[in-house]
Amino acid sequence: MAAPGETIDTDHREIDALFGRVGDPDSDHRVELSELIARLAAHISVEHSVILPAVRRAGIADRRALSGLKRDYHRMGHLLTRIERRKINSPDLPDLVGQLQSEWRHHVDRQQVLRGLDEHLSREEQLDLADQLTRAEQVIHSHPHPHLLALGPLSRLTTRLAARFDRARDRTVPNIP
Repeated sequence: MAAPGETIDTDHREIDALFGRVGDPDSDHRVELSELIARLAAHISVEHSVILPAVRRAGIADRRALSGLKRDYHRMGHLLTRIERRKINSPDLPDLVGQLQSEWRHHVDRQQVLRGLDEHLSREEQLDLADQLTRAEQVIHSHPHPHLLALGPLSRLTTRLAARFDRARDRTVPNIP
């Protein structure tokens, strides 16, 4: 099982690659954008609900750094919601994706806060955190709902309800991106 820091770094590289594919003129923008929305919404949700509490417990980041990360999540979630509501040929979609990519780069640059997490945790704590990351990713549902990210304590319940609804819908309706 990979260390939590390695898992986050891998996720960051894969999302960077998705941004590249969304900007590729030869790609299927609808499919690539759907995948980007789903992966980024999942990343934000997992990092906010699992990684930030671990960073806080380990005491490796001050309140200001954690607040900055939370602002990043809020801004990216807001942009994801706006992008999700647009049609693929909306004239403002490229600008919104550009803003999202800018926020993403800013977020990744701010990740020095998380770089020391693996060093501050015992091997047992690293395995426990990696297990929490895996379980959180399994709860992520089949369709993105970035607007659920901003609901605070209710997000766990609403995310699970949305997941059940999505799974039921997937069994009865063809899933067309």
